[in-house]
Amino acid sequence: MTDITGNLPNELNDSNWGTFQFDAGNTGHNPNARAVRETPWIGWTEYLGHANSPELSAPAIVDGVAYLAADDGKAIAYDVEEHEVLWQNTYTDRFGTFDAAPTVTDGKMYISYWWKVFALDTETGALLWTFENPAYDPPADECDAPELGTSSTTVVDGTVYVKMRIDGQGYAYAFSAVNGDVKWSAEISGDGDKAAVTADEIPAVADDTAYFVDRGTVYAFDTTDGTKQWDVSVHTGSRATEPVLEAPTVVDGTVYLTSNYQDESGDHGDSRSFLTALSAADGSSQWQHELNGNIHLTSPVFSDDSVYVGEGELLWAFDGKNGNVRWKSSESDELRYTNVAELSVAGSTVYYPRKVKDEDVQEVAAFNAGDGSLQWQVPLRTDGNAPTGCALVDDTAYVAGDAGFLYTITGLAENWRQMPELDNGETFEVIISDDTSVYVATNSELFAFERTSGTEQWRVPFDSDDTIFRHVWATVTNGTVYCTVGGDGGSSINFAYAFDAASGTKRWEKQVEDGTGVPVVVNNVVYFGSQSSLYGSAYVFAVNADNGNILWNTEIDSDDPSDSVRVNGAVTVQDGLVYAPSSEGAYAFEADDGNEKWMYDGETSAVAANDETVFVTNEGLTALNSADGTEAWSTDVGGEFLSSVNDTLFVVNKDDIGDTERLFALDNTNGTERWSFDTNVEYGNYDRDATLTNPTIVDDTVYVGSDDRRVYVLDADGGETLQRFELFGNPQAAPAVRNDTVYVVTEGRVYSFV
Repeated sequence: MTDITGNLPNELNDSNWGTFQFDAGNTGHNPNARAVRETPWIGWTEYLGHANSPELSAPAIVDGVAYLAADDGKAIAYDVEEHEVLWQNTYTDRFGTFDAAPTVTDGKMYISYWWKVFALDTETGALLWTFENPAYDPPADECDAPELGTSSTTVVDGTVYVKMRIDGQGYAYAFSAVNGDVKWSAEISGDGDKAAVTADEIPAVADDTAYFVDRGTVYAFDTTDGTKQWDVSVHTGSRATEPVLEAPTVVDGTVYLTSNYQDESGDHGDSRSFLTALSAADGSSQWQHELNGNIHLTSPVFSDDSVYVGEGELLWAFDGKNGNVRWKSSESDELRYTNVAELSVAGSTVYYPRKVKDEDVQEVAAFNAGDGSLQWQVPLRTDGNAPTGCALVDDTAYVAGDAGFLYTITGLAENWRQMPELDNGETFEVIISDDTSVYVATNSELFAFERTSGTEQWRVPFDSDDTIFRHVWATVTNGTVYCTVGGDGGSSINFAYAFDAASGTKRWEKQVEDGTGVPVVVNNVVYFGSQSSLYGSAYVFAVNADNGNILWNTEIDSDDPSDSVRVNGAVTVQDGLVYAPSSEGAYAFEADDGNEKWMYDGETSAVAANDETVFVTNEGLTALNSADGTEAWSTDVGGEFLSSVNDTLFVVNKDDIGDTERLFALDNTNGTERWSFDTNVEYGNYDRDATLTNPTIVDDTVYVGSDDRRVYVLDADGGETLQRFELFGNPQAAPAVRNDTVYVVTEGRVYSFV
């Protein structure tokens, strides 16, 4: 079975997160969970959404199983230890936006949807019974249906509590968890003229009292018979319109509520928001604090006498007894975050999922519960809305994104990740390693990190003018890092460099006006072709590795003087010959003097070789006799990357439709396909091209990155996925591998996976 965890420890104890905000009081605090370690990782992700409608509910985590509902009417049970779907059940044929989190308790999964609540068996997913709002009479024409809604459920002592609505009329229901029979109900129509939202208005239950909200009013009902104990309008007056209350949180005799409304007086702006504390016994006001007026507001959560509230870009902490502000997170990113999800608390950390305004970026942010300092941010695969709230179990946060993925965020002690400050918005373009260090390059700088700890050892600019080059390539051998950089067109800013691997000291520098390309070092000579040149002739160079002196350079030109020639990929050096793929064809040059031995006519994208055969690709793959370049055999599988390892050819190929890329393993004696691999999974609204990095092959294992934010570890013989590692962005280059450790770069980060 595929190991999707990246060496993730995932041992569960009796701690569960089975309902919205953890418990019946909606506190959002799991006292049995521990905070994610200081450096967070995405332990694993699993795509559980539907391609045309990928949104998932917040997960409930019970006894090692994640329970989720999707907006295509499907319920899912996923084993988080074995990493497999236990069951899926389509309990309704209705599609629609899904906001309600499921509740899992006593062998049942409760899902709220439209005007119904469904009860499913947690072992099999079988539908046990359905509760329908008895006040709803479906019209003959569904187009005439009113606006409907149902909150998530709160289940206590065999009773299910839920808020429902039909247009502007709200309903409080309590019914049997055994069969769905109604125990009591009440009509609730709170103060204000805005229809109830309900999806986030989950009732809270504490001390034999059920607390419901509707518009601007909170209600308290006796759980036994539904007798109304009290109701209080949190906002009153003719100038307060469209009031909205989020789900109540009830702790130690106090009801905490967040709310916002439109202020028509003009004295306080268009919107005002508040945190209010009421007596749970009679609804009397204990205190109230005005917030910043952002409509993107979370329900309150409670831990260790503090109340936490998320409001757009801000996170607030209040003294639960008197409402004094304990801290407020930085406002430096004012109005940057929208579409926030519910908070949750474990240990000394508050977790805040949210979406970045005007950017297609979701994240989970973690704040220190004591002082509000930002501890970390984990980006998720993007879509249009915020992710769900986090379910916290042990030292892991579980969260679902709107792109249809279930995530785990945890700490991996043996791995490291660095995010050095980069100039001019640059990104990492290449990563290589040796026994002591990992080397990464942007288009202007070269960095070295200690291989086992990730400590930055040095960084050096390529030139004193801080030039930003268009291309950068690198390799490391015998204590020296060789880099080639270049521009496009007729640019003269093409250089080859050699740096001491231990110190970063520049050993030599050579300007190469005719272009540079991927450096290949063999027998103390650096070979490369002019990949960075777009105009005129192309060249293949041999450079002394000790001092940078050019030993020879050979021109590749065209019979037509008006044609430009380009070296299309890395050269290959084998048995005293240098093979170069170019727009004119594949060339074989003598490695000691650059004299042409033979040329295979026709544009080639990549070249590889073994003792007897040279392999070239373009639209297909052709095997040539290394002695004279004559064709031995060919196949239709071509591509822009080619590598020959033992008896196998590895080719990265784009398919005929779109840009989807596939990795092929071919028999190098006849081109027969042994296996292929791609990540062309339809991920709903997650926008990507299904592209791959060049693979890295070490012994019997293939490592390849994908733009689904993963690195895949494949068996070289059969192509099976052995393992996969999760990233915070798309990999930018082929992975580097050293002593069973995998190193990867995304745009601004360097990763080490053990």
